[in-house]
Amino acid sequence: MAIDYGGWSRLSWARTLRAGWRDNRLKHPATTGPHTLQCLKSWSLRQRRSGNEGWATFSQNERFGLGIKPKDRFSMNRKYLATTGLIGALLATTACAVIPRPGPVGNHAVPEPVKRVDVNKYMGRWYEQFRYEASFQKDMDAVTADYSLNDDGTVKVVNRGQKPNGKFKQSTGKAKIVDPTTNAKLKVSFFGPFYGDYWVLDHGENYEWSLVGEPSGRYLWALTRTARPAPEMMAMLENRAKELGYDWSLVRVTKQPN
Repeated sequence: MAIDYGGWSRLSWARTLRAGWRDNRLKHPATTGPHTLQCLKSWSLRQRRSGNEGWATFSQNERFGLGIKPKDRFSMNRKYLATTGLIGALLATTACAVIPRPGPVGNHAVPEPVKRVDVNKYMGRWYEQFRYEASFQKDMDAVTADYSLNDDGTVKVVNRGQKPNGKFKQSTGKAKIVDPTTNAKLKVSFFGPFYGDYWVLDHGENYEWSLVGEPSGRYLWALTRTARPAPEMMAMLENRAKELGYDWSLVRVTKQPN
């Protein structure tokens, strides 16, 4: 899942995070320290392995600010440094929890979306029928997605699913259209400036079903308007996913309640 930085430069993110870790660890040793740095290193390695651009493409100095002393490189006073330190520490300590760990590639040549999307018709509730398993949905069933338009033209996204212990987990984010010609390509964020791709690869003429993916081929979702569609529709969705080039052996079927 490709990551962008919401208009911030990559070096700005790296400097802020490094400043937060270095400045804040002395004040709050229980919440910051080597674990935070290891978290960022692990995420960087996962990004490199998945072929995504991100902190994995930084030089060592860019990524962690090694050898860069704020008093030598920036005209910062201590108040500003403390502020950026707090922000950096907060971002660093939450990074491991919110950045998804990608699964294996199930489609090495993801096709372009085949149809234009009427955004208004796409809004409403969708029920997930199958997916490629992802870290943020691990072992979840009864998964739903609710979409609604915001006043600024973005889309409010509310994802909900039931964990194996019976408890429900809900995440709220927003999506923005990045291809206004077709409205089939969006960027979705559930954490600040970090966005992932959301491509509506194909959908029913009456928006009764939708197949969603993204360019890396590591994610796939099949959505329908009813919780338990007819077997004929499920068979059609399986065949369509295979036609689009997805490896069916990686699919996890989502259980929906009666």
